[in-house]
Amino acid sequence: MLQIAMLGEHMRPGALLRVAVLLAAAVLCNEAAFGQPTWRQVQAKDGSFTVEMPGEPKYSLVEKSPFAWLIGTQFYDLTEPPTYYSIQVTTGSEPPDLRGAVDDAERQLQADRLTWTDIRRTTHQGFNAVDAAGVGEGMTTLRILWVAKGNTLFNLVYVRVGEGGAADADRFINSFRLTK
Repeated sequence: MLQIAMLGEHMRPGALLRVAVLLAAAVLCNEAAFGQPTWRQVQAKDGSFTVEMPGEPKYSLVEKSPFAWLIGTQFYDLTEPPTYYSIQVTTGSEPPDLRGAVDDAERQLQADRLTWTDIRRTTHQGFNAVDAAGVGEGMTTLRILWVAKGNTLFNLVYVRVGEGGAADADRFINSFRLTK
């Protein structure tokens, strides 16, 4: 039996430090002890991408659309209050228009009283992309990444109400990988 009062008297130098390090490592390895979600790699049902998320997203598929050019959209949604993560994979009969996607998002942002703070045209794994960030009332943080590959538009959305979240947004967006 370990007696705390006698640790200093009966343990060799450094033994107490080793015990403390082992206990700290055991606690730190168990993220659930701190109420933090366990991030995991999520793979698309069709194998088209992987991404890290703090839980398993809900999957849905919309195959029919009122738009003739739209073949189908896959949705991967996860809510971990106060944060929302979403991936939309939209496939059409023609290449997606990134400018149009950003313009559509701008209209929605204005309706929701959010504003862009940064919009960067970039590439992701060699494909055209737009990485945008915005803010809104109640310290709402928004981050969206659009990636156009062939006739498919990948749209990652991160929304957090309240302070913080930049590290989670970066982890979510930066972990996105096209795999086929």
